[in-house]
Amino acid sequence: MLAQGQACSGTGAGLPGTRVSSVDLRAHLSPILKCLAVFGMWPTSAYTRVSAKAAALTTGLVTLSLFLMQLMAEVMALAASPVNGPAELYRFIYNFSVVDLHLQGLGKWAIMVVRRRRYTGLVDRLQHCIHLSGLADADCSASLLPTSQKSQKAAVTRVHQQLGDCRRWGVRANAFWLSACVYGVTHWCLVPLLIGDNSLPFDALYLFDTDQPPLRQVAHCIQYVAGLQNVLLSVFFDLFVFWLHLLLCAQLRYVAGNLRRLRRLTDTGEYKRLLVACVAHHSHLLSTMQELNSCAGPSFFLQCFENTIRMCMIAFMATTTVADQMQVWSSAQFFLAAVGQLFLYCWCGQQLSHLAEGISEAVYDSGWEEHEVSTQKNVAFIMWRAQKTLIFKGGWFYTLTTETFVELIRLSFSYYTVLRNINDS
Repeated sequence: MLAQGQACSGTGAGLPGTRVSSVDLRAHLSPILKCLAVFGMWPTSAYTRVSAKAAALTTGLVTLSLFLMQLMAEVMALAASPVNGPAELYRFIYNFSVVDLHLQGLGKWAIMVVRRRRYTGLVDRLQHCIHLSGLADADCSASLLPTSQKSQKAAVTRVHQQLGDCRRWGVRANAFWLSACVYGVTHWCLVPLLIGDNSLPFDALYLFDTDQPPLRQVAHCIQYVAGLQNVLLSVFFDLFVFWLHLLLCAQLRYVAGNLRRLRRLTDTGEYKRLLVACVAHHSHLLSTMQELNSCAGPSFFLQCFENTIRMCMIAFMATTTVADQMQVWSSAQFFLAAVGQLFLYCWCGQQLSHLAEGISEAVYDSGWEEHEVSTQKNVAFIMWRAQKTLIFKGGWFYTLTTETFVELIRLSFSYYTVLRNINDS
């Protein structure tokens, strides 16, 4: 298989930019890796210039310091808040929701910082998957024939086209989520000012008197920056997982395409070599997906659990208080963001499981029946591996599927009903 890969790469050397092994996955992921590097969630090597690295580190340290200071002030305010009546209960639930949201962002950041080496290794494994996809392509093997350049160029074009599609969807997701975050936090922090209320967006106990006019504005700015930074910590992690999901889906489709293209081969030896390459590619891809699930499993669990509680609390606050249109719209944004995050994880897990199961159908369409029994053993092996259901789990409790998403929505409204009954009684 290695000799085949060298032959494939050697023939394409005359074609500029047509070698699959020359694909730089880190450059492809640079739009999200640079965002992660600002907060230490990825090595600063994502930036090439020293000035950019220094600016990113400075920005990350300043905003993280403000966020931690704000979180401590919120925890102290939550601990000091009494619960003696309906109004105080509402305020306590509101403060608890804010602290819970900020702890979620801090938890995702801490998990990714601690496991940063594993995540960088995960990207390296995906890089190797892309290289294996080129070795297993029937068009790439056709480079040994007179029509070599045209066939190999078609194979490499497919790889670059899939990577380009992934990058476009990833950049669109970055733009959408970042715009939504900036708008949501800005709107939430400006609501008190727009309705004529001079109170701060979040209850917090600072070491200075926030009733004084200059310090009041300082506290408001701190809360805005800390709130925005916390949301970005959570969203950057979500976007990173989404980018990896796009690449894994593209590779699963490429494996299926490589297997179906084997039907065109008539030479048994060539068929067997490429089938072995497809088996290696598929096995490496499965182990990469399992590593992603192992790395991000705690974050998946944290997201599912906290979003279920958060949706319950938002629904409770929205239905037990009299609020104006601005506050209702802010609560609706908060609720939709929690639902969107939860759906993103469940949909990604469902999509990967579905594509992984579809490999067995591609194996069946590979023309295996026209070759000898020894070759069919490899077919049976990859079909057996593909038929084993790949389950993405959030910790030990949640299976990431769309059915789980519906069940978590129902569970959150069950909690809401309990809270509502307690409040009414």
